[in-house]
Amino acid sequence: MAIEIDAYTFYAIVFIVIWAMATVNKQGGLKIVSWRVRGKRGFLVTMIEPDKKVTRKPLPMKIVHNSTPRFSLDEGEYFTGGPDETAYAFGMPNWVYQRGDARPLSLKFNGEAMSATKIHSAFNDDSIERFNGLKQKRSVFSPKTFTLLLVLILILTAASAMYSYYYGLNINCAVHTRACP
Repeated sequence: MAIEIDAYTFYAIVFIVIWAMATVNKQGGLKIVSWRVRGKRGFLVTMIEPDKKVTRKPLPMKIVHNSTPRFSLDEGEYFTGGPDETAYAFGMPNWVYQRGDARPLSLKFNGEAMSATKIHSAFNDDSIERFNGLKQKRSVFSPKTFTLLLVLILILTAASAMYSYYYGLNINCAVHTRACP
């Protein structure tokens, strides 16, 4: 006996599956979500390759040795970081390494903090455009004048079409009597 479902049920199931997949991906992927649901402790390793390609891999916390906080990965040994080297992503500690270096990169911010409005102001400033347009002549027609001229031409065209439709037949009949109905 086959199970029959209508189109609405099928589309609802497809929508729910796509929504569930998107939610799991926003939470870090199937492995991280399953670890969080089961309460398994883990951490993330973000590796910067020599060609600047970045890979992130979740690993279980049980591979970290507690005497000297380190773990082995891909034929190398890496040390875990302290507060300045640790970021948290998806509820797990995340350490960033360069391939071949056993020390995690420092994530501590050095320098002056910059607000987003200061960065946006550089893109919203039109001083360069104004400087480049200093020696250019301004056009005689402004966009407003051009628009008004275009509207006037359209009105005159419509009036001409209406005049020829209503009165053109009478003139044609007067000149050529065979054209009249």
